[in-house]
Amino acid sequence: MLTLLLLLPLFGQGQIGTRTGGSATVVISQVYGGGGNTNAPYKNDFIELHNLSANTISLAGYTVQYASAGGTSWATTPLTGSIAPGGYYLVQEAAGTGAAAALPAPEASGSLSLSGTAGKVALVSSTTALSGACPSGGSLVDFVGFGSTANCYEGAGPTPAPSNTTSVIRKSEGCLDTDNNSTDFSAGVPAPRNSATTAVSCQPTITGLAPTSGPVDTEITISGSNLGGITSVTIGGVTASGLVTTATNVKAIVPSGLAQGSAAVELSDGVTTYPAGDFMVTLAGISTPQLGSSTVCPGGSFSVTFQASGSYAATNSFSVELSDASGVFATTPPVIATLLNNNMTTSQTVTATMPAATPGGLNYKVRVVASNPVVQSLASAALAVSGVAIAPTTAQNLLTNENGATLTATEITPLTGGDSGCTPLPAEDPTRR
Repeated sequence: MLTLLLLLPLFGQGQIGTRTGGSATVVISQVYGGGGNTNAPYKNDFIELHNLSANTISLAGYTVQYASAGGTSWATTPLTGSIAPGGYYLVQEAAGTGAAAALPAPEASGSLSLSGTAGKVALVSSTTALSGACPSGGSLVDFVGFGSTANCYEGAGPTPAPSNTTSVIRKSEGCLDTDNNSTDFSAGVPAPRNSATTAVSCQPTITGLAPTSGPVDTEITISGSNLGGITSVTIGGVTASGLVTTATNVKAIVPSGLAQGSAAVELSDGVTTYPAGDFMVTLAGISTPQLGSSTVCPGGSFSVTFQASGSYAATNSFSVELSDASGVFATTPPVIATLLNNNMTTSQTVTATMPAATPGGLNYKVRVVASNPVVQSLASAALAVSGVAIAPTTAQNLLTNENGATLTATEITPLTGGDSGCTPLPAEDPTRR
């Protein structure tokens, strides 16, 4: 569907209206109105078309039509022949008076005199002239309002303004069509293309799917090219939510309620469906990790026990991640223990090592993260990190009284659970101030 906005003067401000038309397989890919003007690179104005589809499209009975930026009357140029898949079709229009290069051989010619800075161009599947400032109807195939003063256009606004030395060119070699003239086009050096120009396919090409397994509510990314026109993603036949589309990737969220097992991922542009591979829906989960100690020293070790459930790939690894002293996990938190290539779903215990430079704190936490599928546990209970070390750790003689008696300080057996070599800060005694 094409959506066009009509701006009507209302005490110097624009009043917006809308109209809908048909979905385009052939689009206007370039408009140039500076032909033969001062410094113009080409003698003639031109309109260029591009076939987005995978089929040859007959243009018999079609016209390209032009109106001024605020005009209501339309002039036409009839088209003949056809346009190949991914192919271009050049329509030569009126010549200016200045000396400039001729256009490449056009597929059609007319006498429309386009403005060099602003106007409206339409591709119409009829020979009947349009009417009105912002026309509508099923015969309207594509529409471009170019330049800042155009009062009708697709989407949020007209294209950037062209000039004698620039045309407005549809991005991605003529493939980008989000029904928004302001973002689908840019101004650039005129580059007229005709049927002899190498075809550029606009069909979506899918090169990757990641991740390929995980529980429901997992976000997946489909990568490729020409994906800007994708309007929906289904997984296991169910429409996915969270759709975010760019020219090179599509993101979506695996729908809740899918059964465990393989589910086909398919993309659609509203006309054609494109398979993107299979996603293995798992019922994976990781229990809240249990800690072998509630206090640990910098550089000390402690045990972490957890239970994984569901299905994991043979290359899956479990990582134990550490929060900051307030219990908040960074975007890329420190990994303090790893079980490599582990797809076991029995109870697992791993020895974690607190980084030696960890500041003291009372609210550190850990969590366990699986790599394939990507699943993470809830955070553990609070873990205190002591910042006071006992030093020296060898026997020392201390002179303690007037009689010359001595006491000997000797290193004791390290405490279990990771308290070796340090002791927690004692609580302050409020009576001793």
